[in-house]
Amino acid sequence: MKYVKLAAILGLLASPAQAVTFNIDFGSSGGATGTVSFDDLGRTGTFDFFALTNRTFTATFGAVTYTLADATTTAVTQVLITGLSGSRSLVFSGDGNGPQTGSIEFLAPGGGRLLTFGPTGFEGLYAETNVTSVPLPYTATEAAAAVPLPASALLLLASLAGLGIAARRRA
Repeated sequence: MKYVKLAAILGLLASPAQAVTFNIDFGSSGGATGTVSFDDLGRTGTFDFFALTNRTFTATFGAVTYTLADATTTAVTQVLITGLSGSRSLVFSGDGNGPQTGSIEFLAPGGGRLLTFGPTGFEGLYAETNVTSVPLPYTATEAAAAVPLPASALLLLASLAGLGIAARRRA
């Protein structure tokens, strides 16, 4: 009976962290798209981007796709998350430590093109060398919450069943 309770409690505690995804809208950049995701912290505020777990980044401008592997900045990049859960927004910020003084910058595979996000004081701006040399505004808004995986739901149900069995045996 002890083991049933222990398994039920561990099952409840073992539910994986849900990722949060922000869709990046580059405005009038001819269909450019992007996403940023990481394990949801469940709150708003300022966070070190490179300390976030399971972080990903992609941005596509025409035939060029930038990913986290293309980042030329690996420190002192912050994300500012504001708003209420389900409708939060994100901007990059930082001390401008990138090669072009951006808070976070990405060099296109093969070189030649650079995507940079504005440093502190210029949050919400970006420039992509093939699209614009003048910083333009972007928005990054929270995507619809993901539906829990069937395995997570099954684990929760098994945990609750274990607690029910333990309570019934005790009575």
